[in-house]
Amino acid sequence: MRTIRLLCALVLACSACSAPADDKPCTAGFTCTTLHVPLDRQQPHGQSLDLAVIAADNVDAPRGVLLLLTGGPGQPGVPLLPSLKRNVHPDVLREYRLVMLDQRGTGPNGINCPALQETVGGSDFLTAPPTAVDECAQRIGTGLGYYGTPDTVDDIEQLRQSLKVDRLTLDGTSYGSFTAAQYGLKYPDHVQSLVLDSVVPHKGFDPMGVDLMAATGPVLKAACRQDPRCTTDPVADLAWLVQHGVSGTDLMESLSVASLNSVNPTLKGIPATLHAARNGDDTGLKELFQQTTSKGLAYGTLSAGLHMATLCSDLRFPWSGNPSARQLSTTPYDGWTRSGCTRTT
Repeated sequence: MRTIRLLCALVLACSACSAPADDKPCTAGFTCTTLHVPLDRQQPHGQSLDLAVIAADNVDAPRGVLLLLTGGPGQPGVPLLPSLKRNVHPDVLREYRLVMLDQRGTGPNGINCPALQETVGGSDFLTAPPTAVDECAQRIGTGLGYYGTPDTVDDIEQLRQSLKVDRLTLDGTSYGSFTAAQYGLKYPDHVQSLVLDSVVPHKGFDPMGVDLMAATGPVLKAACRQDPRCTTDPVADLAWLVQHGVSGTDLMESLSVASLNSVNPTLKGIPATLHAARNGDDTGLKELFQQTTSKGLAYGTLSAGLHMATLCSDLRFPWSGNPSARQLSTTPYDGWTRSGCTRTT
């Protein structure tokens, strides 16, 4: 029970490792290193990537290593540690050795595609111009097919070996939950436990987001029920706005961003904003779009290039393409053909 309480408190809230990274300040009580990983694990002596790692100094923590995995895909880990550390229960910090890493393609040394950052940022809904996609593919070059979840899973295994521990406790949020689950499926003997928050399913996931759109109505109605001042029908208002020219994509983007814990998870005030826009006052709606957009997000905060490269590599879409040589553990995206993100060998 003590272990469960510790992990719940968290939710509420080397040969491969080099010496501490040069000229990079590290949080007090932690050591910053660099994990050198091969771009292509079939060519271990070929091109490599340097992944930033930060690990607590309590090497002999009673419950071993706790690896926190961020979301996106595209979000770094190391820059977020100071803020996450403040939200972690002191018992967790004492009992576990806290570790985070910048997954391949993320962080200050990650994939930077300026046109993608400007037009879509970290959005799962906005559509990037073809020229921005082509420009990003050219920047990534022949490494395009090596930024999928299976690559990150093997990076985590290399990190485990470099930390010289037999098992990891993995805590993943959003896309991080998917990565953690995939690691557990491939390396079950090296998992102490999994903590999965805002879970992305590893099977049956619909890349077109039909299930998300279908859930919008019930979520808006629930938000209205929680607000005594809400006497309108936000679902009818939303439908009317889309039918009369307001971008449904922009609305989905704003509702998705607003629902984040750090923004407005209860969607307070949004039903009133939708109703006002339907009645001719779109001031609040314009402000909502401006405040909840992913456009222009810095690549160090969430790499749009990595985001797109990973989804392109992992997902199966309803159009043809050359199948990737790699496979995720299990068959998570039943019924689709793989996209056209391929490796160059």
